[in-house]
Amino acid sequence: MRINTKEPLVRVLAMPMAVGNIIMGLMVIVSGIAVKTETTLPFRMSSHIKGSVCPPIAYTIIEDVIAVEVGNVGEGLTPHSRNNLG
Repeated sequence: MRINTKEPLVRVLAMPMAVGNIIMGLMVIVSGIAVKTETTLPFRMSSHIKGSVCPPIAYTIIEDVIAVEVGNVGEGLTPHSRNNLG
């Protein structure tokens, strides 16, 4: 019986996280430029209507995460975690 002693594909497995970080960084940079130049939104983004000034991306991400967490209060949470939501 022969054992395969090849090394794992570390380079290939490291790529998704690196690419994700690059994409997220580009999104933050573009969002920062849009906020500084007070660019208006060409479409509805989260709860911000079309034509309003572009909000910082961090606000939008936090708003969406909180909306999902609070919206699912009754589904799948333990009684202890329901009490911690406020």
